This record gives sequence, structure tokens and C-alpha cells, in this order.
Amino acid sequence: RWDRLNREGLVVGIGESDNHDTLSHVLGRTISVFPFVKAFRFVRTHIMTDKPLSGNKDDIPLLLKALRSGRAYVAQEYFRCSKGFSFSVSSGSNDAAMGDRIPLHTNTIVHIQVPSVAKICLVRDGAYVAQEKRTELSYRIDRGGVYRVEVYLPSWGRYRPWIFSNPIFVGESP
Repeated sequence: RWDRLNREGLVVGIGESDNHDTLSHVLGRTISVFPFVKAFRFVRTHIMTDKPLSGNKDDIPLLLKALRSGRAYVAQEYFRCSKGFSFSVSSGSNDAAMGDRIPLHTNTIVHIQVPSVAKICLVRDGAYVAQEKRTELSYRIDRGGVYRVEVYLPSWGRYRPWIFSNPIFVGESP
């Protein structure tokens, strides 16, 4: 559904955890079943700002601008940190980041990098167009569309959801 909505215009994806730090009584002791410290490691939204944050209230407009523009990705970081993830498209002399629109040229290339070997999936208009098990993926685009990235991390014999990017619009804008 998100891919379908993005064909009509940018719908920014963010992630968050809903946690209530449930307490349980076991053998006369009170324990935290799902503590906040653990829950906040599960899902994080990473925001890519135009400049470094200062740590004060002046950062608020910078953060809101980045979110409105779709310059963010969601990561499930329980098993591994996603620091070092990048997703961009180059087309002619233009470069695009998440949330951007870029024209389609004969040499339009997607660049994806992840900090650890994982299954990188490039999605166009809701369908996988490329998949690689490695730390980077470069892919030549020959069709316009709404492109985004899904990354799955190998853990305990399965691939687990790890990183989900916001889209880059290639070709005609919706």
C-alpha cells in the first residue's frame, strides 16, 4: 500500500515502538517484561539532515525539514546497528537522496551501501527488481518509477527485517 501511495506523491515512512514496560509478578518478584531500554533498540527512524545537529532547539526546523522531505530510513536495530547505510541515485550530473526526484537518463545508477553483509533488495513501484547478498549494490536503472530499499539481516538461520528506506522518484514525478 505504501508503494501505491508513493506513486501519487511522497508519503514519508517512519518507524516507532509502542511500549508500555509491562510489569509482571513472578515468584513474589516484580520484573519488567519488556523494559523501555530494550524496546527502544527495536525500531529507530534515522533522519538525514543537511547539516550536523547542535543539540538545542534550533535543530527542530532542520529535523522537520528532513522528515518532510523524506530524508529518513527505518531500522530494526536489535541485532545490528544500521550506521553506515546509504541509498542514492545518480543520473547524468544529478544526484538524488531519499525523498528526491531525479530525471531518468541513459546512465542512471542506484547506489546502496550497508554496514554488514545482508540481503539488499531494490524495490521499484512495489516489486523487487534486484537482490544481492553483500554490503553494497549498484544497479543501472532503465525505467522510471518509485525506488526504495529493503535490507534483511541474516540471523539464526533466517533473514530478518533490518532497514527500510524512503523512496527516490526516478523519471517523471507523480
